[in-house]
Amino acid sequence: MLDIVWKYYQRKPDSKRREFKLGFKVNQTEIAPGFKCYSIQDRSTHELMLHETAFLTQKSVGGAKPNSVKNLAEGLKYYCSFSKVSGVQMNEALVAGKRIQKSTLERMRDFIRAKAHQNLLVLPNSSFGNSPAETNRLMGQIKRYVVWCVERYHENPVEEIKAVKKWFRDLKLADRRDGSFRVLKQSTLGCLWKAFDLGHGFGRSKLDRLRNRCMFQVGYESGGRISELLLIRVDDIVLGPKPSVYLKMPGSEDIDGRKDVPGFKTFARCLNISRQLADLLKQYLSLRPGRHNTTCVFVSHYGKTKGKPLSLRQAHNLMAQASSYVPGLLRNIRWHDIRHTVLYRIYRALPNDDNRKDKIKEIAGHVSDSAFFRYNRLALWEEANEQLSEINATYEKSFMAKEFPEQKEFFLDDLI
Repeated sequence: MLDIVWKYYQRKPDSKRREFKLGFKVNQTEIAPGFKCYSIQDRSTHELMLHETAFLTQKSVGGAKPNSVKNLAEGLKYYCSFSKVSGVQMNEALVAGKRIQKSTLERMRDFIRAKAHQNLLVLPNSSFGNSPAETNRLMGQIKRYVVWCVERYHENPVEEIKAVKKWFRDLKLADRRDGSFRVLKQSTLGCLWKAFDLGHGFGRSKLDRLRNRCMFQVGYESGGRISELLLIRVDDIVLGPKPSVYLKMPGSEDIDGRKDVPGFKTFARCLNISRQLADLLKQYLSLRPGRHNTTCVFVSHYGKTKGKPLSLRQAHNLMAQASSYVPGLLRNIRWHDIRHTVLYRIYRALPNDDNRKDKIKEIAGHVSDSAFFRYNRLALWEEANEQLSEINATYEKSFMAKEFPEQKEFFLDDLI
């Protein structure tokens, strides 16, 4: 019987699977027209979780949006499940005004990460995959509940709240592989090229792999935004002796509801592409479905959307599939990471002169200096460190030669 029930819940949406695995459910009650309150209930004992429900009710009465309260309830389901499985009575400690241990929060974080990964792993196109972003989101919801309990029951809430917030901040998982910068490493790029390989990459057919490779290579050679790549039309590609592609400003076309989005982040520009990419595009343009009905280059190949332009969601799902080819990722790679990586490499390759900034802005389509500094902060940081290292080395050499003239050669060799 349990096997039948388990198979039934496996066919249900992700929220149902989570409720079945965690053992708690969220009840929704409309106490007034248009006014909903949420409560959490144990599925096995039908016990109402009073403190959690009081927290959700107060947030609802306080004017929080229903979706925000529902997200809080989602995090509290993991909180209740951890308390039940581990036997840690966190609610009793919070209500009694006692201090909870940081080690307990760390155990809860690891529990949530394992459960969230287990629940999301069954979804092939999940935007989270094995990343800790979902864990950080759920821990943030639980932090709001813990702070609420401390404010309500603790004698000295100010200092305790500072400590609790610091613990949650320390327990936050890094969701970027390269720290605070979005530049991908060479090994990561190598895995991505394998994922978009024409022979062994992902895709249901050769045409799928050809389209995916063209999209990735256009983004890699131009450094364009994904919205700009999806707006490329057949007339925007020049396949002559000097192949090039024209990237237009996002928001100028009515594709997938993006017409009303203001396109002030970049300006239109024409960029050269390689001969290899031009040959791939020529091959794809002669084979793509819907080529007689739409002028968009990158289109869908299956289902109801066959022959229609790819949507942003479909494009992000493609990159999520490609991320599975990269081992050890903390989160899925995004198309915008490719843009950051390309612009970083171009900046480092150009000679350090007065025209480098203008060349980068022309290639990237930056409309302001702030965008330029935001994209190139890693390169600027590395250059500053290199210059500082040269200054320090020069100073140390001159200092050593002046203070210890009899050991000049020894110190210089040692520094070098």
